[in-house]
Amino acid sequence: MNSTRILLLYRNYVSSLFKKIYYDLVREIVVAICSLVLISLFIYMFQDFINVKLAAVDEALQGSFAKGFSWTLFFGLGLYLAKVFHRWRYQDDCLESMSTRLGEVPKNVLGFMILKTIVLQAMCSALLFYIISRYIYQASLETIATWIGFVFCISPLAYLLPKGKGKEQNKTYRDIRFPGKSKESHLVAWRLQQILFRNPITKVCLIAAFTFAMLCAVQAQTQTPFSIAILLALCSGYFVSAALIFQIQDDMEHPWLE
Repeated sequence: MNSTRILLLYRNYVSSLFKKIYYDLVREIVVAICSLVLISLFIYMFQDFINVKLAAVDEALQGSFAKGFSWTLFFGLGLYLAKVFHRWRYQDDCLESMSTRLGEVPKNVLGFMILKTIVLQAMCSALLFYIISRYIYQASLETIATWIGFVFCISPLAYLLPKGKGKEQNKTYRDIRFPGKSKESHLVAWRLQQILFRNPITKVCLIAAFTFAMLCAVQAQTQTPFSIAILLALCSGYFVSAALIFQIQDDMEHPWLE
């Protein structure tokens, strides 16, 4: 491997990112502001849940909730990075593919991919760790090492996964027969079919929400702490919201259809 060529490739990659932000500055600013608002709201809700809803609960149990939630965040980060790396592995319109087609040495391209992967893992892990340590949970060095090691070891495994078949094409445009005559009833029936039967990730979220709701109902018949019921109801509501969010994300790809 030629370290100079690898660093040159990475410099070109970073330069292309900044140029993309520069030429689409307004959109990136809006996305950044909206993301900060959502993250701040999420952190505030969790702090309120820990400090107010669980105020009467033992401090050890509060710490367990915070630690479990922190583990969930790092697990989600690992899955998200795995998705990103899997897309990088089979992406055609990227710097790696272009460099290979232009005759770059494959070992240099591999080194560039390794460098890009490590830098993204380090940046995302550092940002998430700062948010957790600042607002959620003060972890020990062993726990921190476990979190970061999990992200660094699990997410690159996505490079080994097969390409897959990709998204189901035109799943929204299939022939659908709706009852009724009004446009409103057609759109409502169409949306319900999308959420309940055709979008796999929304079905998973709704099943998870129903599971947590049933656990909450079972908990009401037992002698477990009331804070458990609050946590189960919170998880159920999050998964219902996630189903709607994922469906809206799909809908935004073809809003002209409606």
